[in-house]
Parts: sequence; C-alpha cells; structure tokens
Amino acid sequence: MQEEDLTGLQIPLILGGYISGRVVDEEGRPPQRSRFTLLREDERNGRPEYIDDSGDHLVAENGTFCSPPLAVGTYLLRLAGILRKPSAQDTSEPPHRLFQKRVFDFLYPAAHDVREARGVPVQAGQKAPELQITIPRPVWYTVRGKVTGTLPQDRTHISVMFARDFGALDQIGGGTGTRVQPDGSFEYMAQRGRYSAEICEFTPPESTGRTHLVRRFGTGTITVGDGDLSGVEIPVSSESQS
Repeated sequence: MQEEDLTGLQIPLILGGYISGRVVDEEGRPPQRSRFTLLREDERNGRPEYIDDSGDHLVAENGTFCSPPLAVGTYLLRLAGILRKPSAQDTSEPPHRLFQKRVFDFLYPAAHDVREARGVPVQAGQKAPELQITIPRPVWYTVRGKVTGTLPQDRTHISVMFARDFGALDQIGGGTGTRVQPDGSFEYMAQRGRYSAEICEFTPPESTGRTHLVRRFGTGTITVGDGDLSGVEIPVSSESQS
C-alpha cells in the first residue's frame, strides 16, 4: 500500500455548544439521584425521527448538570431519577410504595411525548441559557390486568415488562416489570403516558440476583391517563402457544 504525504492537511474544528442548568423538587431540593438524556431530531430511512444523542449523563448532587459538547441544533431534555423524601411523609402506605412515588421520569418542560416537549437551541461555542427545572411530585396510578392465552403452568419467573414510550426511535430509560400471578393477573404502578408491555420468562436469579431472558410470549400497548387503569389484557401470541 503506497503511503500518502499528509503534510499540510487541515481539519477544521467546530466548537461545541452546551446545555446546562439545575433541577430541584417542589421544595427546592435537588434529587437524591438523577440522570439526563438528550434527544434530537434526525432522519432515518427518509423520515424524521427523534434519537438519543449521547446516552445518559449524571446530574450532580447539588442538582446542577451540563451536557457534553453538542453540535449545533435543537435538543430535547429528559430527566429521570429519585426525589428526596418529602418533609411531611404519609406513613400510612407501605415503605416500598412511598419509595416508588419518589421515582420520576420527566420530559422537559412537562410533556408525555417528544412532540409536545420544548426544544433547547444550541449554538456553536455557546452555552444555552441555564435551565431552572422543577420536578413535580410524581403521580402514580395502578394498572390492573390479565395475560390471556396459554402460558406454562409454572409462572414463577414470568413477568410483564413495561417500558415507557416517549415517541423517540431509540428506547430511553430502562423498563420495569411485575410478576404474573398463577391466574394470569398482574398489577403495576405507572405514571401518565404510553407504555409497551411484553410478557417475558426469566431464569431463576443467580447468587448476584441477576436473571436472564429465556423467551417472550407476547406484547401489547397501554396508555395511562389521569386515573387507575383496570381490565387491561395482554395476549399471548399464537406462535408461543404452538
């Protein structure tokens, strides 16, 4: 292979821009733990889509955050994490429910789909005006439903896994699940929004608590509004029953 003389090669560098700010709860306190994700509009297969720009980034303990260098464009901001315990806490509920009600997944400024969110414009070499973001106390609703169709008799390690759909092409945030009961019923806690639901079987937990996906039985979608949701049915696919 012939070597090429690259003397005098010039590569122009474009200064990146930044998004920064501070996130607090309704009492003005930073979250106990939080991460942020940046989404931007791009084109795939000839159509505009929203994609994850650079993965998840940590919010500092004092609630401040700053993005990595960003190309010129408009970005959407999603924050997720755990709020601190409220000053006045209701002790009538079980501790795990009280903890869960501090878990938030927030699309700035207060949207449930990326198309409803407000973009933050970024200019080359500039820091966008600092954002002051208040996370409202999360409101959780109970989703009750049933898996319909034939499942293995032993359902010990079968769960319905939920992932919130923000309207982005790349899935952002991790999903959580709830165990399917012997009669096929399940109960789940969710915030307002659109979710994909998947019936999955996992291996028994290892000594570390880690499990592995064995197979999938079926999928469905649900939309949670301003209230509890009952009568949800998620069908087992015909392929998994054969």
